[in-house]
Amino acid sequence: MFVLGVDPGLSRCGYGVIERPEGSSAIVARAAGVIETAPTEPLPQRLATVHLELGDLITQFDPDAVVVERVFFQTNVRTAMSVGQVSGLALAAAAAAGCVVVEYTANEVKQAVVGYGSATKDQVQRMVASLLGLAAPPSPPDVADALALAICHVTTMPLRAAVAAASRYMAGGRQLGGPWLKGAMSSLAGRSLQLLGRVGTHDATNSFKAYSRDFVRRVGIESDAGFTLGIEMVAKAKGRGLRVVEIPTVWRDHTEGTSNFRISSWLGRYLRWYVRALRPRGRRPGPR
Repeated sequence: MFVLGVDPGLSRCGYGVIERPEGSSAIVARAAGVIETAPTEPLPQRLATVHLELGDLITQFDPDAVVVERVFFQTNVRTAMSVGQVSGLALAAAAAAGCVVVEYTANEVKQAVVGYGSATKDQVQRMVASLLGLAAPPSPPDVADALALAICHVTTMPLRAAVAAASRYMAGGRQLGGPWLKGAMSSLAGRSLQLLGRVGTHDATNSFKAYSRDFVRRVGIESDAGFTLGIEMVAKAKGRGLRVVEIPTVWRDHTEGTSNFRISSWLGRYLRWYVRALRPRGRRPGPR
């Protein structure tokens, strides 16, 4: 998955793109830098510059999530206003692109990345370099802060998932036994939904899933059969921009006896939820 972190600022807006390859715990930096505008330029022109460059980044990397710092100011009202304007641009650009949009405070990021909320900027820079395997701490601090936002989201995401899916088709998972046609169709559906629909799991058809209480209360259940429940809930999570995480599992299916598997009895309902899961992802942010 790709995550774009944005440290909003009018003179200097930091950005950082990281990737966590599927089936890996490693986090890799893919791009980082600052969008700069000159104080001598009119405010509308400066905001337009930031808006266009953020849009280009989102188009180029197509991130699964855009993370923006939620900033609180107590003194400098002018700075607070300009940062708030840039923050709003980033949130709107991400939402318009259909990305999951998330905000974290500086203290939340420091807690997740360094281990305590009062960490200094130097400590954040050094920890970001360590986590990403960089030869030197990222500079200026705006870049480190943007990368730290993205790292915070990736490393804490499993704790905020709406759906945790057991997966036979991710690295470390597999299926043993069972009717070959059923297994082939399940594998094809799950892998294609991950590739084409980006649903967050390689095994959307697997009904072995855990759901947050709030998610189930919000979306309800329509399926009247277990074989469509898993794909229904993944489709609904994606449609609302909520997070789905997967855990490798080994599934040992029946190896003896007569199978009751009949494709004609469930294909229509199955395809209904498959098509819904292929729709563009929702634009509402996930649970904070």
